[in-house]
Amino acid sequence: MRADAAGKIDLLSYNKDTKTAYMLELKKPESPETLLRCILEAFTYSMIINPLNLARSFGLSDVNLLPALLVFEDCQAYRDFHYKKFHTQGANVRQLLYKLGLDFFVLNGTFDKVIERWPN
Repeated sequence: MRADAAGKIDLLSYNKDTKTAYMLELKKPESPETLLRCILEAFTYSMIINPLNLARSFGLSDVNLLPALLVFEDCQAYRDFHYKKFHTQGANVRQLLYKLGLDFFVLNGTFDKVIERWPN
């Protein structure tokens, strides 16, 4: 059971070349959670985290901390992103993703390659 109401960041990824750290909300294959839930979780993390403290905890300085979604092809969030993109509800969720500045990464079924990134 989680001790805090906000939950935990699933994964933190750092690119030393661009000095960018991603707080990733991860959705495993076959996860039934919707794209909207993923967006809200990632955005919540970005609002409650102190970027300076997080960077210091990992020995980083001058880092750009960004929330993002990392999903697998076989999860509901991925299906929502693609299937609903031409429907009003799906378009609104994609617009929310964009307005909140969240990147969306999709991993292949063997978990070794990002096969899609939005926005490009």
